[in-house]
Amino acid sequence: MAYWLRWFFPEQSFEWTILESRSVAESYNEWKEEAGINWIHKDAFANTSDVILISCALQYIENWSQLLADSVRSCEILLLMRLPILENDQHQYGVQKIFRKSLGEKFDASVPCHFFAENEIYNQISTEMKITYKLIYDHESVIFKGEEVKFQDLLFQK
Repeated sequence: MAYWLRWFFPEQSFEWTILESRSVAESYNEWKEEAGINWIHKDAFANTSDVILISCALQYIENWSQLLADSVRSCEILLLMRLPILENDQHQYGVQKIFRKSLGEKFDASVPCHFFAENEIYNQISTEMKITYKLIYDHESVIFKGEEVKFQDLLFQK
């Protein structure tokens, strides 16, 4: 994403910070100057940012609710991308089966994951931010309990 935005907006200066595990952050920071990206671990997440983007990751994080609360507190704009959102009122935990329509009924992989109830995400964020954009992916989904769950992007602003 960092390289893509730099290419499309060459006149704009971006400072990128990526949250990773401690060992990955320490390893990747060997290329910090060359890449123009600062990798941090959870303990260094207290800084404020203009924008926080969490792309196809929140559902795999054990303490997702705390990360979401920290993100809301730390930014003006929060973009959650590629979240599996259920059409019911209760968050669930299960196994995500990766499903691509182009492959028919074949699954690429399966991993443990959180499936979010839409109102649960909104309720946690809406105390400090308002949703300003929502996109439902027609081309990307997963199977959970025999049902297709489509990914969504959600943009929140203070």
